[in-house]
Amino acid sequence: MTYVSVRNFESFQHYKDGRRPFWIKLYLALRTDTDFASLSQGARLLWLYCLLLAAERNNRIPVDSGWLSVEVGMTRRGIERALDELLDRKYLVPSRAEKEKEKEKELNTNPSGGS
Repeated sequence: MTYVSVRNFESFQHYKDGRRPFWIKLYLALRTDTDFASLSQGARLLWLYCLLLAAERNNRIPVDSGWLSVEVGMTRRGIERALDELLDRKYLVPSRAEKEKEKEKELNTNPSGGS
C-alpha cells in the first residue's frame, strides 16, 4: 500500500506532543489563496478531507481510490484526478515512510552508491 501525507500538516495542528487531535486548524486565508482557488473543485474537496484523514491517521493517507471514494463521497475517477492534481501541485506528498522505502530500494538496487 502506498501512502501520502498533507504537506506542512503540522501547521494545521494544535497539539505538538503527538496526541491525536479531535480538531484541526483551518485558516481564513485559505479562502483568498489564489493557488488553492485555482485547484479543481474535486481537488479542493479531497484536500480538505485529507486534512481530516491526516489528523486521524498520523498523516499517512492510503492511496486507495476505492476507499477514498467512500470516505469522501466522490467517484473513483474523480478521486484519481484530484489525487494527481494534489500530488502535482505538492498539496500532498509521499509519506515519510514511502520516501524511506524509495531510498532503501535505491540502495538495494545500487549497493555501491553509484560508483
